[in-house]
Amino acid sequence: MHSRTLPHLILLTAAAIACNLGTSLSSGDGPVTIGSMVISEVMPNAREGQFAWMEILNTGEESVSLARGLLVNREGGRYTFPDDLPGTPAGAFIVVLFDGLGAEANDYDFGDDVATLHSDPDLIDPFDPAGDQLALFAVGDEGAETLLDFVAWGQRPEAEQQATAAGIWYPGAFVKYVRGGEIGASREVGVSLGQYPGQPREFLDTWVVYASRDASPGAPNGIPSTEVMIPGDGALLLAQDFRLAWYNVPFADRYRLQVDEAADFSSPEFDVTLTEAYFAPAVPPPDGTYFWRVQTVDIEGRQGPFSASSVFSVAAVEPLVLPSEPIEGEGAFSARRLSSGDSVALTSFSNTRSLQPASFWEVDYVNALCPFLQRKDSDLICWDNDAETGARRPWDGEHADTPGNHSLHGRNYCARASIAMINDFYGGDLTQDRITYEHFGGDAWPLGDLGHNQPLAIDAGRDLLSWSLNDAAVTLTMGKPTFAQIQGWAAEGRPVLAGIPGHAIVLRGWSIYNGTSPSIPRGTQFVIYNDPWDGRMHVERYSSLVLTNTRVPGGTPSGRMQEASVTDDADNDGIMSFDETKRFRTDPANADTDNDCINDKLDMHSYLYNPHDTYSGRSVDIDADGNWKQFDADNDNGGVIDGDEDANRNGHLDAGETDNFDASDDTLAGDCRPAAAATATPPGIELSTETPTAEPAEVTLDGSYPAFIDVFSDPAKHDTDSVCYICMPRSMVLEISTGSVTVSGPTPWVEVTGELADDGSFSISGRGTVAGFSNIAVTMEGSLTAAGLVADYTMGAEGGLPTGQAIIYRVEGQREQQLDEGVTAVEEFVATFNASFEAGDVAGLMELMNPGVIERYGSAGCRAYLGQVIENPIQLEVISVSEFGEWNWERDDVSALIQNTYTVEVDVTSGGETTRSEIHFAVRPDGSLSWFADCGDPI
Repeated sequence: MHSRTLPHLILLTAAAIACNLGTSLSSGDGPVTIGSMVISEVMPNAREGQFAWMEILNTGEESVSLARGLLVNREGGRYTFPDDLPGTPAGAFIVVLFDGLGAEANDYDFGDDVATLHSDPDLIDPFDPAGDQLALFAVGDEGAETLLDFVAWGQRPEAEQQATAAGIWYPGAFVKYVRGGEIGASREVGVSLGQYPGQPREFLDTWVVYASRDASPGAPNGIPSTEVMIPGDGALLLAQDFRLAWYNVPFADRYRLQVDEAADFSSPEFDVTLTEAYFAPAVPPPDGTYFWRVQTVDIEGRQGPFSASSVFSVAAVEPLVLPSEPIEGEGAFSARRLSSGDSVALTSFSNTRSLQPASFWEVDYVNALCPFLQRKDSDLICWDNDAETGARRPWDGEHADTPGNHSLHGRNYCARASIAMINDFYGGDLTQDRITYEHFGGDAWPLGDLGHNQPLAIDAGRDLLSWSLNDAAVTLTMGKPTFAQIQGWAAEGRPVLAGIPGHAIVLRGWSIYNGTSPSIPRGTQFVIYNDPWDGRMHVERYSSLVLTNTRVPGGTPSGRMQEASVTDDADNDGIMSFDETKRFRTDPANADTDNDCINDKLDMHSYLYNPHDTYSGRSVDIDADGNWKQFDADNDNGGVIDGDEDANRNGHLDAGETDNFDASDDTLAGDCRPAAAATATPPGIELSTETPTAEPAEVTLDGSYPAFIDVFSDPAKHDTDSVCYICMPRSMVLEISTGSVTVSGPTPWVEVTGELADDGSFSISGRGTVAGFSNIAVTMEGSLTAAGLVADYTMGAEGGLPTGQAIIYRVEGQREQQLDEGVTAVEEFVATFNASFEAGDVAGLMELMNPGVIERYGSAGCRAYLGQVIENPIQLEVISVSEFGEWNWERDDVSALIQNTYTVEVDVTSGGETTRSEIHFAVRPDGSLSWFADCGDPI
């Protein structure tokens, strides 16, 4: 039963290599970043008489040539871009139509910002209707293929390892491309999937589905319209049960709803703006037939198109009298007051006979079927772009969804919620999350386990219903059941899982109207059902209710009981025991599985949320030792236990702490437990195995600090490419004097001063002129250690800058003394390197080589390479050591970010010729240096 719909954030495993989107291609206008060419929209399943297409957008600022490039689908089918395709201007599109017309029909003119290309006759509609994938490659002059972008939809991709290695996809991940929460046997044609405008591409939630009328080949993607409207087209509603609802749209801020008797909406009965996707007015519209439609306004104020209009009729009749009170109580069916403040009806279905004779209605229904609201409903943990904190949509708890406001996690939970209702009816206690895990989980990788924003196929719903009833037989029948069948199920007291277009409900009974209303003929048949979208019981006319399928339990089912571990946290670490044993591999009896003094859950969220409450994942195994952080006491293999780096042990990098994901700053051990042997630390810096004592700051920490400065937080965008009020350099040399610490630098830096604590931490401040604004308060919080400076520098801490919002810079620097200490180590390494080359010592050179080189090319490949180059010995002479820090190693169309690396200027002598070059030596875990080489073809 298991399938995978992995992640909504790309988390790289230890085997994955850093993203190569920084490499460059040559275009007619010079080198540009290849990452600017992206797949922006795909329409894979065309209407009859039309053809599939895909769209590429140049998001960069320079023209890029895709001549000779490739598109490759799941089965390996290829489309080659023509040799004479001109460079794609910035902001322009390429649309490829898979119509078989061939290159003769191509339009290369970017005058309208779009070139239209046509496939050859052997490549018409190349995509699997169940789901497919597309990889976009650039091809160089020598035939080398460079992956630019990748997307998979509908089903697990194939051969996506290169996209995984590039950091732009994850094995098994695919995005939704159907509209609604339940997938039928046949896919809706003409819909497209595209990137939501302005949202970051690294989150799979930003791929959204567009109705065919909203697709935009060769034009910027718009705001999508709603996927499902409830009730369906043609519905007849009772006035006492009047409501309109629709699937909320991702990134929506509000909705405009129009209801009108005229199809052109020229004089609407209602024209209202709502903050939730639900409308239940205090007074329903008068009896009659109405058209309705919805428009989305997103968080940026952009308006989407109105949905296609739908029709409903409403009639005020004698109240429906139920033969017995629902077990969940009469009030459970009352319409709610919405959080938007709109007034709503408070009239419920009547269960009394005092107002109207019972003869007005014939009715039978299952009275013990409690309606559930579809939502994440347990404390099982989601890794897929839920929030770290807050009650609305936490990653580790129930979601506070409402009938009109569902989080992305639960908006497609309709079938799972319906199954939970039936399981509960038969005595079970399964949560919607546990039901979801049974289908989406079970492959030892936690992403996607809870079906975040993923629909469910109809047959999968049948199988899950059977499982939830302890494997009882369930009959799936496509199409609409007869009214007599619905009467029979109610007589048997049997709830039925059913589908309407794009949505799942639970049938629970029927009624026939025999009253006096002129709006509804006597004998009109109605269906009673529970709708998980609003968690209420509803009544709708049978003839207009579009039922696409039924899944009927047979025999005498019993509801499956949930494992106690789903709600049990035996070690009190905030992770349910079910998650610990089934998903995360932590010890359910030990709150700190790796004994690093940091709680397992805090260990885990440190690579999901960085900084606080910002979903931004990092590797689960940053040091590639096979252990995820929650069971790796020294996550970065820097020689200091994680709990000693994270002084307050909250799982976040705070001021004055070193980083569990950066081995280069592991300089001081603490009291968690004795640190491991010294690892990747710059030569000249020693690790202490004892509790650190205060350094004599005024002696050891004065001096110059070459520092890198990055924007940490700038909500008002003072410091962007388009608006630069502050224009802070991204690197500068800071002068630091200690005792009471003072940090100063060139303009626009404002000098800050204050007290330095014994442990090297500080919180200091100053005032000065920033970008022409005078008397601006500036603060700086961080720490000074023997390794250097790490701090947050805030301009406008008390306002005064444009918009009144502050800008925060992350400042990281090393003492110049540190580089001086590294020169000796580099010179000693180079002397050993030269001697090994001169002696033809292949084994010695292999020992000096960086392990990452051997991992990429293999030992045999590197030995063969050295056997060839040893014939012309290389000799190096160190000119200068200019930097210690990160270095992006780029070879064979793949790049990797190497920590703890010296940048060295050398003279290279080979074959009697000397050239000057910049090379890099990386510090290994034992503190020694290593070198890099291109040994040929990667393994």
